[in-house]
Amino acid sequence: MAAAGPVRVADVRERGGSVAWAAYFLGMLVLLTAPRWGSAYLVGFFVELLSYMALVTAWAIFSGPTRYFSLATAAFFGIGTYVTVYLGGRIPVLACAAAAAVLAYLLASVVGLATLRLSGLYFVMFTFGLSEFLRQFVLWFEGRLFRKVGRIVSVPFGDLDLYYALWVVTAALLLGAFLLRRSKLGYALRAIGEDELATAHTGVDVSRVKIGVFAATASATAVVGAILAPRWAYVLPDMAFDPTRSFQVILMAMLGGIRQSYGPLLGTIPLLLLYEWLYARYPYPFLFVLGFLLAVLVLYAPGGLSGLVEGILQRAEERKGGTIRVRAEELPRVGSSGG
Repeated sequence: MAAAGPVRVADVRERGGSVAWAAYFLGMLVLLTAPRWGSAYLVGFFVELLSYMALVTAWAIFSGPTRYFSLATAAFFGIGTYVTVYLGGRIPVLACAAAAAVLAYLLASVVGLATLRLSGLYFVMFTFGLSEFLRQFVLWFEGRLFRKVGRIVSVPFGDLDLYYALWVVTAALLLGAFLLRRSKLGYALRAIGEDELATAHTGVDVSRVKIGVFAATASATAVVGAILAPRWAYVLPDMAFDPTRSFQVILMAMLGGIRQSYGPLLGTIPLLLLYEWLYARYPYPFLFVLGFLLAVLVLYAPGGLSGLVEGILQRAEERKGGTIRVRAEELPRVGSSGG
């Protein structure tokens, strides 16, 4: 009887990823029918779910493989919100979303030229500062122009229109992330995350790839903000550019796991439920709890839920085949001196 081959981590990860992506797309089909069978409260929860799924996916497309942790989600979300606030009564909301996408793309391209040469803590600090800068700018602009801060949102965009618009954006982002993973651009992004200098030496235009993908995901984030703006009767800069949103997105991605392309979305539902429960009962220590969760995830669960799933699949394969795991780093290298 022939012995089974070793259980490769890459093979297990690929199978787990295929199952996860199939589950995601099946879930999107279920969400497409949610307004027909769900209550008003449940539909409202699904709107929040779709918005965070879109934001997390947009964040993970760039930050996941490149390891450039961006805190600019709040900045581009706020840009989209205020485009609808200022233009929503003059042009349709979908046109506002398109305008927000263009504006965010241009701004992200300019920001990327200046910041994507940075890495690590410096990039994180700059993207966080961008959100705060835009918030302060809107405060100054509205105070000087309107003599007051805050705008009433009166846009003819119903709840069902909002729901289906968000569904389309989320589905498009999921499909884009799935296809990107298997494209040359996706391989280039992962190579940048592994060794940016070596990737540049292979002929990849590293700056162009980083700026292009960063700007594209910023556009998607702005579109979500533009679509969600009609949900608010009154918009303040503190709401649109709320930095908590950036940390929530990162927490969701890290809870799901950023090492696998399907991982970030796994953290969306459990953390959204936790947010709803915490904010309703303990609104004041809410930010403290978020910071504590982020620290715990970084220290004790860097692989997230997808890492746990991967470990379960590996152990199941080992028991089934009676073999041991073989990681890529454990394989002998050409030219090594080991026996």
